[in-house]
Amino acid sequence: MQNSFLNWAKIIAVFILITASVLLYINPKTENNLPPGFKTPIIALEFIQNKQEIKAFFQVENKAKYKADLLLGNSIDYLFMTLYSIFLACIVLSFKHQLTKIKMVLLLTLCVSMLLGDAFENYQIYQLITKFDGQSELFNAITSYNYYDIHITWLKLFTWIKWFSIALVFLIIAPHFLNIKNNVAKAIGLIGISCFLLSIAAFLFHGVMNELFAMTVSIEFVLLIIFCFTNKPTASK
Repeated sequence: MQNSFLNWAKIIAVFILITASVLLYINPKTENNLPPGFKTPIIALEFIQNKQEIKAFFQVENKAKYKADLLLGNSIDYLFMTLYSIFLACIVLSFKHQLTKIKMVLLLTLCVSMLLGDAFENYQIYQLITKFDGQSELFNAITSYNYYDIHITWLKLFTWIKWFSIALVFLIIAPHFLNIKNNVAKAIGLIGISCFLLSIAAFLFHGVMNELFAMTVSIEFVLLIIFCFTNKPTASK
């Protein structure tokens, strides 16, 4: 592995941890307002399916503060998405002598697509939050497909572009980590494969599988960060 790229990954990882901590503090907590199977509001919002779920999502004690916290978190997330996509690109580049040119181009393209997918996802979330009031005709045509529904449709597309891009990167680099004589690396390889399988399950079965998939992705990122700080050059092939 190329230590220069791992060194960059270490620096970015510090900012990822700081930004993630800020987001955990700012993003609102559940108030029994989420679809079945969901425990995390921001994950539930990313995977929201229809206007009925949106309406239930905003049935909270202090709607104004709930929306304000979501919007603030949504803004900070632009920094977070930039950091984690560059972090993964650095991980990919650390394997550049072990990857074919086609595989390298594919992986770096996926890093770009996850960033763009996340950015457009956040824009749709912004639209869903700011345009929701639960009273206007825009929203209350609950059984019709109107302008509000368009944002939900686009959200589904961009959300899965992001998540599938992440899962594919984990899957493609998994064999390279499995070949490293390091327990953390082997865990990264195994969980990376699990992430991809869970992404398919989450796509097919809405609810608890989405939460499980998102949690597994988070674990994979934590392991990658640990690996960056603990890997020694002599541990790789």
